[in-house]
Amino acid sequence: MALSTKHRPALYEHFRPQVGDEVTEALLAEFPARDGDDLVTKEFLRAELAELRTEMHELSAATNRRLTTVGLGATGVLLTASGVMTTVIINALG
Repeated sequence: MALSTKHRPALYEHFRPQVGDEVTEALLAEFPARDGDDLVTKEFLRAELAELRTEMHELSAATNRRLTTVGLGATGVLLTASGVMTTVIINALG
């Protein structure tokens, strides 16, 4: 949760006499100044990265399967064409 601009000085003035400048600044540093400054925990980041790695692995495996299928299909076409050409040449010479 972000602290509004008006609350930060009030909290600073409240805590400064009790715990000092350094501790008060450290305390306020734990609260983002804007909503866009929300902190990300290491646990959350690790979970997101693990999910991303899983997705990337799945996409890589799918790409490899497609490339293998295309390669095998192309090999089959070339072998068939080679067989047809051999038959044509043998018939032409024979």
